[in-house]
Amino acid sequence: MPNTSVAGGPKAALVAARLMIDGKNQGVFLFLTPLTDAKGRHLPGVEVELLPETASSPVDHCATSFHGVRLPYDALLQAGHGWLSTDGTFTSTLGSPCKRFLRSIGRVSMGKLCMSASSLGVTRHALAVAVRHGHQRITSGMTKQRVPLMAHRSHHGPLIGEIASTYAARLLHQAAVRSWTQAEEPDRPAGRRPARPQ
Repeated sequence: MPNTSVAGGPKAALVAARLMIDGKNQGVFLFLTPLTDAKGRHLPGVEVELLPETASSPVDHCATSFHGVRLPYDALLQAGHGWLSTDGTFTSTLGSPCKRFLRSIGRVSMGKLCMSASSLGVTRHALAVAVRHGHQRITSGMTKQRVPLMAHRSHHGPLIGEIASTYAARLLHQAAVRSWTQAEEPDRPAGRRPARPQ
């Protein structure tokens, strides 16, 4: 995830990695991992490659990889889904590695709902600008009259389809948020997966 480059000063990251204890896979957990030293230089084993710029995003995306990075035991973000003691003993209130992983990334689902809400807001704003422009931009009509761009089917036809799609996306997003907020914690893992068609 951005931004892991040296721009902006020292950084740390939450890294999702498999926790192996005595060769047994305990599931994927989040680890607080320093990426740079106090001077902003990448630490040994942390490799960051800047990705090409994109027209749509002002964020400097990077590909980040780790090679033999050692972490203290308390780098593991611990809670009821997984505790690691100093002697290497692992305990969990959840018996399944899959459930542990879903619990550890629970905030990611909330973040996805927030980000999708933001993108829907941008979409609505872009459509409002396009519609307003269509009414204000004057063009020549077939009878040499000056008519707004919106009078042409080639302009308003595609906009109507996009407006309908945006309304549908907003209703779907509201249903997803309602489902997430009303669900009890044991039921929330199902809300993190896309619904299967009936």
